[in-house]
Amino acid sequence: MEKPTYEELSERIGKILSSENCTDLDVACWAGYIAALLEWRLISVTDHDRLSELLPRLDPDPTLRIFLG
Repeated sequence: MEKPTYEELSERIGKILSSENCTDLDVACWAGYIAALLEWRLISVTDHDRLSELLPRLDPDPTLRIFLG
């Protein structure tokens, strides 16, 4: 299995964000997905940060539980 690239992931995120049906749940799922990719060392910290910046902020941020344990 090949590691996903920043370009691939940012394109996929862009497609969902441009959809009229994009919800907070979609955003939360993407945030969790890229958090998992980081944890499994399939993307770099830099790529994680850049991808996270593409996503709208959720308050509260459900991914904090993943990172904080």
